Amino acid sequence: MQYTSYYELIRDYNEDNVISYLGPTVYPSHFHQRSEFTYVLEGTCHAVINNTTYSAEAHDLLFAPDYYPHSYATTLDAKRINIYLLKDYVQFLNQKTFPCLLSDKTYNREKLLPLLSEFQRIYSARGVMPDSTRSLLLQGYSDVLFGTLMERYGNELVPRNKQINTLVEILAYIEDHSAEKLTLESLSNKFGYNKFYFSKFFNSSIGDSLTGYINNARIRNFTKRFQQDTHQNVLNLAVDVGFDSLPSFYRAFHRAYHCTPKEYFEKIKN
Repeated sequence: MQYTSYYELIRDYNEDNVISYLGPTVYPSHFHQRSEFTYVLEGTCHAVINNTTYSAEAHDLLFAPDYYPHSYATTLDAKRINIYLLKDYVQFLNQKTFPCLLSDKTYNREKLLPLLSEFQRIYSARGVMPDSTRSLLLQGYSDVLFGTLMERYGNELVPRNKQINTLVEILAYIEDHSAEKLTLESLSNKFGYNKFYFSKFFNSSIGDSLTGYINNARIRNFTKRFQQDTHQNVLNLAVDVGFDSLPSFYRAFHRAYHCTPKEYFEKIKN
């Protein structure tokens, strides 16, 4: 396996990441406000979606419903297409969702892959095609993609996980309050759970400890703020985002990115 070290929580739709071609990677647990499809072109992609493991090979499709925590780990020969739907289709599914592994390879290759290729062509036409035309076409192809998925997989819909809403509330709260002193006791009390149940529920859902996840949220906040002003004092900013000491900050940073802050921002700059 080849490991690419980054840990990101994507909570808002951004047109800059609607569709992309990706190579081999390991991507830790995260979630999105939009449904995400991963079309495997080559190699094997192992995914953990809502605490269940799936293995997808060429022309399989992985589906991560909105707000479902998911992670990826691929073989070195992997090539994939990632796409986020541009509309919330939950109302059409009546609280159901697609299975997380869509494995009709012939249908996927013949029906879905051409749509993804055309979607990519339109998406890449920024600056060439008028923005209004491009936006209409992207939304239209998003609808066609959803309809094409329903045509083949609509009879395989499964109930949405009822615990997802609770998990999303917890993760959103951590993201918004990561600079504060957060503990197992305070969070379990906040959400009305026994602390032992809360810890087990969190670890099994996310695949990381509560402390590790909180520190990753702080590191994301640090990198975002430091990029806005690279002349800031590292210690002051580390304390400001929630760390109680410089050693704990450096340990958390290395855990998230496998390098020092200096090395990380040099890579970003280059």
